[in-house]
Amino acid sequence: MRQKNRIYTFDRLENGDRNEKVDVRALMLERDHGLSIEHVMPQTMTETWKRELGPDWKRVHAEWRDRIANLTLTAYNSKYSNRSFSEKLSIKDGFKDSPLFLNKWISEQGAWTEEQLRVREDLLVARFLELWPLPEIDFVPKENDEAIHTLDDGFNFTGTKVAAYTFNGVRKTVKTWKDAAVEVLSQVYEIDPATVRLMAASSEYPGNYLRLGGKEGNGWYEIGSGCFTYLATSTSAKMGLLDAVFERTGISGDDLAFEIRLEEG
Repeated sequence: MRQKNRIYTFDRLENGDRNEKVDVRALMLERDHGLSIEHVMPQTMTETWKRELGPDWKRVHAEWRDRIANLTLTAYNSKYSNRSFSEKLSIKDGFKDSPLFLNKWISEQGAWTEEQLRVREDLLVARFLELWPLPEIDFVPKENDEAIHTLDDGFNFTGTKVAAYTFNGVRKTVKTWKDAAVEVLSQVYEIDPATVRLMAASSEYPGNYLRLGGKEGNGWYEIGSGCFTYLATSTSAKMGLLDAVFERTGISGDDLAFEIRLEEG
């Protein structure tokens, strides 16, 4: 955490909205005899602390050492050092002598184990929510529980914009429905080129939207070797073409899903 944010956080935790305040900012910036962050359970373990924490001390130390529940302020950091919790409580200028709000609850504890750490974390969470409450606004985000639709679920894609599609488990982002149709039809061609070319050789739907030979342009896009599809059509027509091609190649429409952005208004 950046210094200014660290000072702000501990200043608010210590003083809250009280009129009688400790000048935490000035004291944390003071080099000599100022306030600094104290790890109640020290950063370096001693045999005494290992015994106090119990057989699972390695996990407790690794999990809780640098979390807010184990942190407080003191002007006697070097004096506390790696002393046991009982010593940090009772030595001159220890936690029991501290006038700081942040140390009051700590000074009332008989031990410092995972149990105390969990309780203090809950207390500090409550204080955080008191000091920094969530804003109350009347904005209600637009619900869009149907942002993903498969080719087979009967959704009307007219008036929507595509964001991405997933075909056979592979997701791709696209900018337009045309791009999505070209990419999907190209993949279908790779899966079953013979059936796609057979459709393109027919004059019956969907063959009239497919052709063999020629070149790209005027709404025609190449989806395979010398095989083209016509996509200067509506979104509904593109979906119909995909549906027809999927049916004739035996591919399930459930294997193709679109992520859409509904147009505003």
